[in-house]
Amino acid sequence: MLLRLALRRCSIAPTRLAVRRLSTAGSAAAAGGSDAGDADKSVLPPHTKFRMPDLDFENVSGGSSSTVTLSKWHLKEGAKIVDGAHMCEIDTPDLVFVLDSGDEGYLARILVPEGTENVPPNQPLAIIVPTHEDIEPFVDALQRHPTAIEGYVEPSAAEQKAIADTAADDATSSADSTDSSDAADVLRYLQKLQKEGHFADEQVFKVLKKLARKNDKQLLITFKGSFSREIPRDEASFDANFFVETATELAEEALEQPSN
Repeated sequence: MLLRLALRRCSIAPTRLAVRRLSTAGSAAAAGGSDAGDADKSVLPPHTKFRMPDLDFENVSGGSSSTVTLSKWHLKEGAKIVDGAHMCEIDTPDLVFVLDSGDEGYLARILVPEGTENVPPNQPLAIIVPTHEDIEPFVDALQRHPTAIEGYVEPSAAEQKAIADTAADDATSSADSTDSSDAADVLRYLQKLQKEGHFADEQVFKVLKKLARKNDKQLLITFKGSFSREIPRDEASFDANFFVETATELAEEALEQPSN
């Protein structure tokens, strides 16, 4: 596990302190504990516990006796985790600690929600499983054996629904943001292609700009399909002839509609 410490209320750039434990075999070992011999091994599929560090946050933050809070999760359940990924933030009145993962896998379950105060040292904060396919079996097993993870309290049905609704809203918001970004890219490429003389019919060009501004799904699909690789998406991998030909067909179809 990596622990980054960032000073708040500072007029200069935040100072960060990174501490990596010698062991990277699992976050439990990194936090000073061990999963070896735990009772949960017999009832839960293979997993790694991402734990609260065994660190005196009050001492590190200047001896304040104020509340220590898990204020934010940077990843959501189901997300892929890479070594060094930001996992969550621990807030004190003077400092914010960013906990990073020393493991790779997928975030199967967040055990301690945002806003939880004074989490004990070595308390499991989240569960990491090896593959995305391991998430559902682990969650099913945990629902059957909620006491297999020390300190974990299974959320009520209402809480689970609220979590699911929030995740769905976030996914929709993310998709809308992605579409807007793609639409801006389409408009930029359309302008470039027009300057290069790829659109002989000015009306076709105007219709395509209109479709791009409306985030037309077919035009976005055509645009994305015009690249030989998705990442990085650059001009070197862009098939201009394919895009112009296919996009022109879409524009002509739109022009045939009565509303145009």
